[in-house]
Amino acid sequence: MVSREKNSIEISKSELCALHLLKFGAFGGEERLKNGKNFAFVAGKFRPGAEVNLICNGEICGKLKIISSQKITDEEKQNSVFENKRPGNEAIKGELSLNSRIIGDEFAEFFARKSSFKNPRISAFFTMADPLHRVHERLLRLMIDKADFVVIFLVGSSRSDAFSANLRKKTLEFLCENFLVKGRVLLIDLNDFSALNNHSDPTLECAIAHNLGINKVVFGQKHKHVGRLLRPRRYALCAGFLRLRKFRNLAHARVCVLQQMQGPF
Repeated sequence: MVSREKNSIEISKSELCALHLLKFGAFGGEERLKNGKNFAFVAGKFRPGAEVNLICNGEICGKLKIISSQKITDEEKQNSVFENKRPGNEAIKGELSLNSRIIGDEFAEFFARKSSFKNPRISAFFTMADPLHRVHERLLRLMIDKADFVVIFLVGSSRSDAFSANLRKKTLEFLCENFLVKGRVLLIDLNDFSALNNHSDPTLECAIAHNLGINKVVFGQKHKHVGRLLRPRRYALCAGFLRLRKFRNLAHARVCVLQQMQGPF
């Protein structure tokens, strides 16, 4: 445990992953840590201008230069994309720098591919791959036919009988390398980001995709909670627009629900 006297904050792997997503623009345009709705980062009181080390698993993974802090409610603390298991309700705002690259290489590849197209058509698929089966392969082939490239986001599973994260990632890598068109699919591992576990928030999935410049998010029919977010008339037609109620800076994101696809995703 790192002491507060050393100006340090202990963060989890999920929070480190969330900070990376923030830096890559997945939560909006700003790269700084902000106190907006759904983004409160609770860390206690620090004086403005202080430089704080971010510690994950005993190692310094970044620094935060404090701008300000403010009190938030228990509800705001609980609904944040950060786990916020630290005591108190004092959320901080600050300039962020990270030296960890847990998902940096994958996002570097994503932005390189995106910039190689003038007006790229990019589709996203969020999956637990628990287990991976032929329906996933069929769905991804359909997506590849209608996009310049497809991004597969591997998210976590908290089921007691779930396959390990490493095994699920390896099976997806094997599928991408041996059975799908090379150069047309990219795997990004978000298994550590607990806010996406078990597809608990498809709104956040679509917000991440939208902010990264992805044009379409494809869901299977049994994707958790997706039905309540689609307009009933459009849901009957299997395709529609997902209104991002929790992220009011985003207007709409294109979403396609494939009813013929069965099984867990």
